[in-house]
Amino acid sequence: MKVLALDTSTYLGTIALLEDGQLRAELSTHVRAKHGETVLPHVKHVLELAGFALTDMDLLAVGLGPGSFTGTRVGVATMKGLAFATGIPLVGVCSLRGTASMSASDSVLSVVMMDAYKNEVYMAVYQRKPDGMLQECLAPLHCSAEAACDLLLNEFKEARFVISGDGLQKYDALIRESLKNQANYQFQVFASPRASFLADEAVRQFEQHGPSDIDSLEPLYIRGSDAKLPKIPQKTSSTVLGEES
Repeated sequence: MKVLALDTSTYLGTIALLEDGQLRAELSTHVRAKHGETVLPHVKHVLELAGFALTDMDLLAVGLGPGSFTGTRVGVATMKGLAFATGIPLVGVCSLRGTASMSASDSVLSVVMMDAYKNEVYMAVYQRKPDGMLQECLAPLHCSAEAACDLLLNEFKEARFVISGDGLQKYDALIRESLKNQANYQFQVFASPRASFLADEAVRQFEQHGPSDIDSLEPLYIRGSDAKLPKIPQKTSSTVLGEES
């Protein structure tokens, strides 16, 4: 199975192509707010590096967030458009799940903390089941880094876990201080999603649940947008047939 995967939920845009579980090409670039300008050229570049055409793909995969509102929308809209145009099935994967996949095992819990700005993190907890699927032990949420640490200590007192994500980098000192008495944890260097791991997770979901519904597939925002409509509509004027209104 040939899989093309994309995640633009963070400042790091990541695209990968896997064939039968083997990585053929992967591209990750720091793009900040330029996902809309770079995503299609980067998709084309990854396809060229791997020596395939888009129509050769058997499955498309996209990270649903949570993360950057604009970046996630760009990624989801792009892959939905490609799926609609080609008829290739599409699977949406929570970006936190994709990141957890890099460190998850059946013996430890994988905790992902991604920077949500506003002094908050997005967090979720997973564990690898014997059949290879990731079990969601704590659904994605957003809270302060301090509250996230308290939640881990209260909910997973006896568990061993690893922590990854760029939230760990931003709140490193706070997290280490909060968890200093918890002996059963360790930190990982994985800071952002990687499309190759997201692709692998998408295959597992596809084999078990089938494709996502393109019409209803939406980004996973978790937290509401800061963008607000004005309470009082702005007055506008237009001239039609010489009459102003």
